Amino acid sequence: MGCSLPNEYREFLVGHNGGRPVPYWFSYIDESGQEDTDGVSSLYGLGFWVPDYRNLQIVHQRFSGRIPPEILAIGDDPCGNQICIATQGERQGQLFLWNHEDEHTPPTYRNVIFLADTFNHFINGLHESQNNGITSLNIAIQKDNVADLEKLLAKDADLEETDQFGRTMLENAAIANALRAFEWLYSRGANPRNSLSLAQENARFFPEHERMVKLIAHLTQHQ
Repeated sequence: MGCSLPNEYREFLVGHNGGRPVPYWFSYIDESGQEDTDGVSSLYGLGFWVPDYRNLQIVHQRFSGRIPPEILAIGDDPCGNQICIATQGERQGQLFLWNHEDEHTPPTYRNVIFLADTFNHFINGLHESQNNGITSLNIAIQKDNVADLEKLLAKDADLEETDQFGRTMLENAAIANALRAFEWLYSRGANPRNSLSLAQENARFFPEHERMVKLIAHLTQHQ
């Protein structure tokens, strides 16, 4: 990848090779100076057996030219924003959140938010969500587990309720490439809203998301 990995992160790769930490929620100060919360969807790993969308080298190639060259994408949140670590310069070792919805060309730091001074500080700061209902739903969607969704959602549940990022459950299913969850939520009357454009954006860099694009196009073709 043409960069030197900070020691703490290198040790994590050797010991765990990515994955999803538990707990996985983290807090940070956003651009307006307010405290906000986000979650780790996955931390990338190395090796031919690691899926492309969670492979550190492949993700690095796909985001080359989009993310400032001094930082490396090492994971993502449920919305596809990248958790990054600085690999050079005075910020080396620090962690950041790169917001893909406010992307700039050429890349700048205007959409990059500070998270922690070191990788270990970031991991040690992960915590449980204060809203277990939302946490359980997110987990069910991420795992594409329709059985859990059926248990968690009452018959009169508000399918258009949005999370802290303004995303509905259906949009989060589109982002997560959760095909079964998406089809089930849609069958219950959930509005696609921006699901197709979100899936298309992911498919630009992750070919496996083409299946979600085709599913949404098929389901909504007569709307």
